[in-house]
Amino acid sequence: MEFKTLSGNEYVYLPESGIVYPKKALKRFKEIERFEKSVRGEKIDLDKIENPNVVKELILRSGLQELVLEITQKCNLRCRYCVYSESYPGARGYNLTDMSEDTALKAIDLYFSLLKEGRAYNPYREPSIGFYGGEPLLNFELIKTCINYVMENYGDDFNPYFVMTTNSTLLSEEIVTFLREYKCEIVLSIDGPREEHDRNRVFPDGKGSFDIIMENVKSLADSNLDMYCQSVYDFKTDTDKVHEFFCQEDVPLLSGAEAVSNKIPNTYYNQFSARDRENYEERWAAMLHYQIEKVKREREKGKIKERDVKGKVSLYDLNLMNLVISVLSRRTGKYKDPYILYTGSGVPGFKLFADANGFLRICERTFGDASIIGDVESGLDYEKILSILQMLRSETACCESCVAKNMCSVCYVSFASGPFIKRDPAVCEDVQMRLKGMFSHLWSLAEINENVLLELAGEYYTLFENIGKELL
Repeated sequence: MEFKTLSGNEYVYLPESGIVYPKKALKRFKEIERFEKSVRGEKIDLDKIENPNVVKELILRSGLQELVLEITQKCNLRCRYCVYSESYPGARGYNLTDMSEDTALKAIDLYFSLLKEGRAYNPYREPSIGFYGGEPLLNFELIKTCINYVMENYGDDFNPYFVMTTNSTLLSEEIVTFLREYKCEIVLSIDGPREEHDRNRVFPDGKGSFDIIMENVKSLADSNLDMYCQSVYDFKTDTDKVHEFFCQEDVPLLSGAEAVSNKIPNTYYNQFSARDRENYEERWAAMLHYQIEKVKREREKGKIKERDVKGKVSLYDLNLMNLVISVLSRRTGKYKDPYILYTGSGVPGFKLFADANGFLRICERTFGDASIIGDVESGLDYEKILSILQMLRSETACCESCVAKNMCSVCYVSFASGPFIKRDPAVCEDVQMRLKGMFSHLWSLAEINENVLLELAGEYYTLFENIGKELL
């Protein structure tokens, strides 16, 4: 894949090794071609695996990284971009189902039994348990029951980590006191200042939720509870205002920001005009200019990193760090997953999502029978997991020739098509286009300061260490 930086320099990204070469270096093509062939990784023939215990051993060795409990499917908001809204016709929609105590405790017991069995392969792995909704605080009593149960039954043998994602409207001193006792981290869904947040995150009557959320957050500012923000943006988001908002001292640290999902078939993006899309691209182009000027100032002053506000991670900082990590963590050679060669999908079972009805699914964003990989009564269905891996391998065979094959973020959510896994060429084209833009963006910065990518990676991993992998 060829790309240009803002200075006009030309480069070529070769996906097998993951190396970026100056275009003029390709004059030595034979040496480069030999090197590219030498770094190809292992490839396991999934069609020859007949015993699903091979998959079981893989999960016991490297999976079980997190158990996510769908505490409830109820929600007191009607966010316009929610994956369960009418904008996503294939989703389950809103309903009033709560996870029962019996289902939750069976899911917990199953998770810990697998962790214990897996200690022969991975003795230092620690459990991570997430509480998800709907809005999980609508069933807070079950969260309390789960945490108490884990600590009473498994607290002596394990050091569990708890995290909860909430829309923040129901936070109270009572809730915070309990969560603080067990060091449960809270992820707050906040999209930015009032005009940005209330455009999408609304109550059923259409009223915005910003004021009540910020009132709750400010009242708990001295609670010593670890709280972080995750933000969602779309084509109409004023990124400058969002950037400024998360630089404020009284706003919790921004740990994640992502665009409204277009990986699942949806109607959400139908509302935007061509001009909206152009404005969006112009705003992100302006962000690149902002980052270039910032890197120039840092180089001139001899600083490693210039902060907008001390101790804060801004929207622009986070976006840039995520771009850097996507480059530095590309899967090549012996580091490539021999089971899932392409895409950003993980082996089902590496993460366990127990829905409110007791089914185990690939993740919280997958729907339908095809995503079910077991249940809390019977455990993981290793034959089903193997069949999913085989279908994914078959459908992504064409990815071998794709320039994005070792950096693709597309996952099962994009492939789901009824009971089958099916690739969407339009999604692939979008990934390739964004990859080219990303390389141009980062190498434009690297031409100014050759150390900037490693410096930003260091910042990311410091953030990773401080707030936990589940929040990034």
